[in-house]
Amino acid sequence: MRIKEAAECLGVCTETLRKWDRAGIINTDRTPLGHRIFTPEAILEIQRVIRNKQKSSSKRRENELLT
Repeated sequence: MRIKEAAECLGVCTETLRKWDRAGIINTDRTPLGHRIFTPEAILEIQRVIRNKQKSSSKRRENELLT
């Protein structure tokens, strides 16, 4: 799956996927021309990353409200 399709599937923008790849948060495969491609396994892993980011953001908001 190409980056645009993956971004639409995941509900994030293509630049987010590029940044996460450069930062090592996610791993992507590349075509011979260097384009990022996303396997079904990579999509599942990115979904886990997104869920973890959402959980951590929610906990941070809870802590801010409690202090």
